[in-house]
Amino acid sequence: MPRLYVFMGPMYSGKTSEMLRAVRAARQSGAFTTDDGVRKLTVARSRMDTRSPPGAVVSRDGLEERGEHVLVVDSLDELEVVPGGMVACDEAQFFGDGSLLRLWERVAAQQGALLVSGLDRDFRGRPFGDVLALSRLHLGDAAVGSGAAGDALVEVRRLVSRCAVCGSAGALTARVSGATPAWLEEFGPGKAGRSPRCPHEPSAPIKSQQVVVGDRETYRAVCSQHHAGGLLVRATADPESPLLGSADGAVLFHGSGERV
Repeated sequence: MPRLYVFMGPMYSGKTSEMLRAVRAARQSGAFTTDDGVRKLTVARSRMDTRSPPGAVVSRDGLEERGEHVLVVDSLDELEVVPGGMVACDEAQFFGDGSLLRLWERVAAQQGALLVSGLDRDFRGRPFGDVLALSRLHLGDAAVGSGAAGDALVEVRRLVSRCAVCGSAGALTARVSGATPAWLEEFGPGKAGRSPRCPHEPSAPIKSQQVVVGDRETYRAVCSQHHAGGLLVRATADPESPLLGSADGAVLFHGSGERV
């Protein structure tokens, strides 16, 4: 029976770690080791993700997978799928070309297993790539589950992080940048400004591009109360400095994390 495992959620929720633990367990079981030179375990990530070294997938808590079976590709259509094999795909949101859904159909046709980790939504809260669509297989979505895929075992885990503002469960990702002097002058601590004009104007790519590769200097996990449209500012250039509010100043955060 084909098997699909999806680990999705915001940044810093442990998606890659969960996937790598599953890969390690499968590899140690010997189920994907052959003596005839056929590689039955493949781990892939997008060439767009430059945060891991070549030939490796590395999680923030130190788990890693390295070796010839770890491939960096532009499209998942490049991967070879073998009967009964396992394919693991990290940061799957970057494969928005339809190749993720096509890969699942190919894996299912070969009675194999597909493990996927990735963001289900972007910083605005919109679907990111095809991760969310793939996860809906367990709801019987015929658009992405037909043929052998329709008879698959599907397990979806939506993970959460902690909100960078209040510490509660953070299920969303926000894009952040350091507050400009103009923003601090208008909306900073002790200020009561509510100007309709936004004195803090993020760069065009930060505002509009769905894909901007980054880590804590660019993204934080937040709860729905403190998402505020997904564009936030922090107190200083330090990635760990507190979040102050939305880039347009329409939503400000008290030190307690409450919304103003």
